[in-house]
Amino acid sequence: MEVVKRFISILMSAISNCSLYSRDHTSVNELTEKALSILNRLLAESDNLEIMLVENDLIVNGNPLWDPGLQGNNFVKRLKKKGISRIDFTRGVNFSEIKQFIADISEADSEPTSLMP
Repeated sequence: MEVVKRFISILMSAISNCSLYSRDHTSVNELTEKALSILNRLLAESDNLEIMLVENDLIVNGNPLWDPGLQGNNFVKRLKKKGISRIDFTRGVNFSEIKQFIADISEADSEPTSLMP
């Protein structure tokens, strides 16, 4: 679960930077690459990464993520604000899809788009 916590931490850093700067800022691109790299490692072990929000708790692939840390708690707040209760990352997800997800989550007033075909 430590790798999942690291993924969420990097993802939240990218979301925060996207909120502060823009989706095309160098730091957002670098953090998106790092997040994708970690995600690909997680997806090498399983076909998908399912993150669910149940009340204030993150459930990852059916297991509670205990003590998600500051970034994890901020991630929960972002998901709640967006009305998101479940995210599925599947094998084959690419840079532009992760970047779009980051941009959608970082925008205060927009609803996230589904990246499903």
